[in-house]
Amino acid sequence: MAVLSSTQRTNFIAFAAAYPQYDKKTGTSKLGGYEVFLLWNLNRLSRGKALSINITSVPILQSVINPQLFRYGALLYFRPECGSEYGFCEYSIFMSRPLSAGKVNPGSHMRFVDTYLEDVSTVDITATYVNLLGAIPVVGDHVVVWSRAIGILSPFLFATQKFNLIVGAL
Repeated sequence: MAVLSSTQRTNFIAFAAAYPQYDKKTGTSKLGGYEVFLLWNLNRLSRGKALSINITSVPILQSVINPQLFRYGALLYFRPECGSEYGFCEYSIFMSRPLSAGKVNPGSHMRFVDTYLEDVSTVDITATYVNLLGAIPVVGDHVVVWSRAIGILSPFLFATQKFNLIVGAL
């Protein structure tokens, strides 16, 4: 259990006021300092990171991501191609099975694949994809990818970015 000092609580409250983040459900209610602390630390704990009680930097601008999926033989590769202005983000990646004709929103069929740092290049995700979603897609299939950037040094979670990717050949 973390006990925050008065200064640490004040810093989270000031951070939440200066850099508004909005709740996931309505997108209009601003999170307070306590909610920012919980959101950031629950995310950190779910990824095996230590609890963080200090704000160490200002938030960074929304990151840019240009994800790509490639098939090479029986292997599936993912290339995040992501970056933020300061290089202090990691990216939680969720994927769907290949979309069938007429299906544009996989919703609850999305599965968490992994978290990648900005400087990751091409990653073999064959085993992970098969374990989570079944057979790997073929070249030309459509797969939905959701990405959420998480500030490493700052308690800032960016809005989820959604992509409808076509599996390419490597």
